Parts: sequence; structure tokens; C-alpha cells
Amino acid sequence: MKVKRSALGVIISLVVLAGLLSLPRGSEKASAATTLTLVPVADTYVSAAAPSTVYGSSNRLVVDGSPVSRVFIRFDLTAVTGTVQSARLRLHVANVFNAQSPAGGSVASTTSTAWSEASTSWNNQPAIDGPLLGALGAVSRNTWVEIDVTQAVDAGAIVSLALSSTNSNGAYYDSRQSGALAPQLILSVDEPTTVTPPPTATATPTATATPSPSPTATPTPSPTATPSPAPGPSTVLSPVADAHVDSGAPSTAYGTSTQLIVDGSPVREAYLRFDLTSLSGPVKDARLRLHVSNTASAGTPWGGTVALVSNVTWDEATLTYANRPTGWGTTAAAFGVVAVNTWVEVNVTAAVTTGAPVTFGVRSANTDGAYYDSRESGANAPQLIVTLGTPASVDNGVVVAAVGDMVCAPSGSVTSTTCRQLQVSNIVANDPAVQVFLALGDLQYENGELAYFQSAYEASYGRFKAKTKPAVGNHEYNMPGAAGYYDYFGAAAGDPAKGYYSFDVGATWHVVALNSNCSVVSCAAGSAQEQWLRNDLAATSRACVLAFWHHPRFSSGSHGSNTAVAPFWNALQARGAELVLVGHDHDYERFAPQLPSGIADAAGITEFIVGTGGKSLSAFGTTKANSALRFGSFGVLRLTLGDGAYAWQFVDEAGGILDSGTGSCH
Repeated sequence: MKVKRSALGVIISLVVLAGLLSLPRGSEKASAATTLTLVPVADTYVSAAAPSTVYGSSNRLVVDGSPVSRVFIRFDLTAVTGTVQSARLRLHVANVFNAQSPAGGSVASTTSTAWSEASTSWNNQPAIDGPLLGALGAVSRNTWVEIDVTQAVDAGAIVSLALSSTNSNGAYYDSRQSGALAPQLILSVDEPTTVTPPPTATATPTATATPSPSPTATPTPSPTATPSPAPGPSTVLSPVADAHVDSGAPSTAYGTSTQLIVDGSPVREAYLRFDLTSLSGPVKDARLRLHVSNTASAGTPWGGTVALVSNVTWDEATLTYANRPTGWGTTAAAFGVVAVNTWVEVNVTAAVTTGAPVTFGVRSANTDGAYYDSRESGANAPQLIVTLGTPASVDNGVVVAAVGDMVCAPSGSVTSTTCRQLQVSNIVANDPAVQVFLALGDLQYENGELAYFQSAYEASYGRFKAKTKPAVGNHEYNMPGAAGYYDYFGAAAGDPAKGYYSFDVGATWHVVALNSNCSVVSCAAGSAQEQWLRNDLAATSRACVLAFWHHPRFSSGSHGSNTAVAPFWNALQARGAELVLVGHDHDYERFAPQLPSGIADAAGITEFIVGTGGKSLSAFGTTKANSALRFGSFGVLRLTLGDGAYAWQFVDEAGGILDSGTGSCH
């Protein structure tokens, strides 16, 4: 249990949907000044070191003095009316090594507004011919910075800005391709009128908040009809209502609190309602974003599970524990480890439908509660980021399950935290759709004895041995030559002197199993295994590549990152591989796509650590850059490998989906 004091306050949300404004709640007419937050319709950087290279799809914007790199950002204000009182360019310094700089760059306007992020390079970059607007001083990693650009911004116009620097210690910012950390143009506009979207508007205005005229809760307004955005751009919604309830104070309403509290003792649950009645069409992606409060002990190792709640008519002004909605659906996602004063997000695509309001509930059985900022907090209000369009197709895809760090010795006692191999393996055994099972190493504890494989492993994961493709772990090598492992799996495990092999899945996927016990079978560049990997990747014509082994290249877990397997990552990156699955750390962690250097990039490889097969769970250490989600829960990764695309779910023992998403092959 945590004891904290929440500040009280009420604000009125102004939701900006695809460039369309609605009046602030409780107002009969527009206020004298309204705050709008826009994201770019285009952004990119160019580099003198690669004059013909186009970086428009990168999720980074790099400004540097040597080699010279410049940034270009364009915003569409053609749908904005009124007078711009102020305009601030806001950038997020990337959470990657060396993103910080003593000089964040100078900002100027450019008259060219027709450049394309899909084709702009150093050779054809726009001229920086506008006035200097100011300079960003020292910028720190993983922080927001901003600068006044009012001089260059007019309502009804398209605005193009450029960043340049003479400092050889460059700065790395997140681009619009990064998602929630995209650049922003924050406008203060007086005498706003209803905004008509431009014919081909692709700007993504985000939800902003304006102060409430009175400190009392007001009813949820009737939704303002707005046209749906074209497929592709994201719409950022703020809740129309949010509140938490507390079993320790069952008749108290917390609808005006600036915090949403989730806790296991006393039981505290959070409820958030979003209005999607103005949107139509299929949902390509939907993410629930919460900001962990900047207060002591707001963080927790378990941020709570998220589920749909059937009631969409509750009132935050009167919601209490005694009258709270109880129609909770199946778990749709989970917040794992959450840290003070950070944004966290989960994928809730499967739970979101346009054309109707939706309620999400967040709750936790962990007594170390999480404190999030509510809509009453202002700029850190919760967000539902909805992208319309056709999701990546995985129709007729092959279902693959994967997990490692699995089976206790036959004498091991089953508890709630250890030896859960039967419960976890039941997820796969009871899922007839699974066609391939990838075993990610450390399959049989403690030493991989053949007798233990034939008893404990056989009774759990051995039930689907015929569909298993294994990778060897370090515990298997506690027996000389991992003899028990190779004897049990036979030819399915590959050559016992090597432990690496490959196979194809479905119509477009090539899968590679590698041996990451590098002191036994070398992983070094130029080694037999590394050369085999490069030749194998060169020989396949499959468009999509997945690799799996035991030791993670990048990890926030107790064992941490393993540089010995870096040659694997280098070879896979050169081939444009999509996915790497590993175990070793007894936790679940998903990383954003990243390059061998650890720099996040959409062209990089996504790594999943799935050491949750039943043996035990372990605590996390220092959070590594690009860690997108991490938690300790037994379960398996369920992949659907489709034609040029994939989908994933992490399924726990109870059948809850704690993580999910989709992707396309490079």
C-alpha cells in the first residue's frame, strides 16, 4: 500500500480531432485564447555524409555540425483561423545514447513548403532562407525542449522550419514516425472559429486542455460531429471522463482528482472513457497512453492490467467504489514496470471500435500501487491515440508460440511464483491453432539431464514435442555437450556440435535457430556459426526473417545485455530481419525496433525476451534504452506470421492478453 496526497482540480478538455475544434465544455462561446497542439505533416533530416540518402522514414531527426546534418519540419495550419498569439516548437530529445548535446541547434523558417519527406536528401534540400528564430541551448536525453517561433507562424498557412548546428556534438530528436514523442507546434489562438479541415489534411492535432471556469465537475458534453480523418493520420483523444475508486473509502468520489490511482491494497481501480462517435472506419492501431505522476512512489513494478468495461454512461462526478461498473472484459493489455514522471503506453487496438464511446478500466493486484495523471492534470492527461486504416494483414498466417526458461526438476514444488511449467504449457497445449513452438533455451532445470527431460519436460512441454523447434540454453550445457538436450530432441535440435539450423514457415517467413552459448560454439564475427548465418540469410528468398536463441542482445533484466551475440544482430540487420526472440532473463520485455548500435530505428530489429515459461520470475535491473514494455508474468508469446506481416500477443496463464501489436516486414 502507498499513502499519497492528490492535488484537486478540475479542467475542461478541448479535443482536437483531425484539425477540427469543438467548444470548451461549459462554454457558450469560444474563449479569448485557445491552445492547439499540432504534429508535423512531414519531417526529415539530411546529412552531408550521405548526400543522396533519404531519411524521411526514420524515427529520428539529427542535427549536427560534423558531418553536417539538418532537420526540416512542416506543419499545416490551413485549417486554423483566428490570430496566432504565440507559437512554440516543441521537440523530444531521444532516449538513446549520445542524444544529448551542449547545443541543440538553431531554428529558422524556410519559404519552401512543398518538399517531401519521402524524397528530400542533402542534394535537394530546401534552402534555409527565412529569419533566424532562436537557438536551443544544451539539451538532455529523454526530455522535452521548446523554443518560441511565433514570428514565423500564421493561421491559415503552411509553416516550414529548419534546424541546423555548427556544434560537432549533434542532437538526436524523435520524429513524427516515433509516434507519441513526435514534434509539436503549440499554438495560442484568439477568436477561434470552427475549423474546416483542409482538403488533404494530414496534420494530427493532439488533445489539449484549457482551464475550467469553475472548480466543480460538469456533465460530459454531447459529442460534436466531425468528419473522420483519412486513413493513416493519428487522432489523439483526451478522456471525456476519468476517475478512480477506492475500497478504503467506498462512498467517496474522486472525479476531480488530478491523479488516477491503481492499487491492490486498498483496492483502487481507474476508469477512463473516450468518445469515438465522431470517428468511422477500421482501426489500424490504438494505444492507451498514461503519464506516471511526478510524485514520490508513483512508480511500481506492475502498472496494472487494462480491460474494456461495458458501462459507458458512468459520471466521474458521482463514481465511487460502491457504485463502480463491474462489467470488466478480458484483459486487453498490461502496464509492466512504470517509472516516476514518464509516459507509458499499451496497445489496445483489438478493444477499440469507431462510432461509439469506450470505457477502459485499469486495476492491479500488486500492493505497490501506480499513480497516473488524470485529465484534470492538464498537459499530462491520458490519451487514446487512434490510427485509422486497414491493419497489417495476417490472414491465413501461421501461429507460432514461443517461450524459454521453463521446467523445474521433477522434485520442484509448484507455487504461485515457481515451477509453473504445467500451467504455462497448457496455454499452448490448449490452443489448436499453434503449428510451431519455439523453445528459447533453458528448457529443463537445473542441468538438462535426459532423465529430467523424459519426465518433467515430457509431462508439460513434451506434449507438443512434435511441433517444437528448440534453441539450446546455458543450463543444458551443465551436462557435457548438452547431451541430455540433444538426445531428447534428436534431429530437431540440429547438429549437436553446432546447435544452429534454419527452416521456413508459411509463405514468406524464414526462421533461424542460433546457439548463443558463445564459449562453447563461437558467435564471433568470422566464426563458423556467424559465416553460416550470413550464407543462410543470403540463400533464402523469403521476405521476412525471424531468429531465436537464448541470450538477449539487449535486456533490462537481471542478466542484462549480452554483447557476445552482437555479430548475430549485425548479420540479421544487414539482411533486414524483423524479429529476434530470446530468453535467459526470467521476465517479459519487448524492445522497439533498433539497430546494432542500440539506436532506435523503424528499420531495425524488434527483440522479445520471453523467459516466462514457468521456472521462476526475476526482477529488472537498469532500464535499457528502447525498452517498450516489460513485466514479470508467466505466459507465452503467440505470433501470427502472415504474408509480409505479423501480429503478436503475450498470453498469461489466465488467458489474458498483456501485450499485443502488429507489424510489417521490412
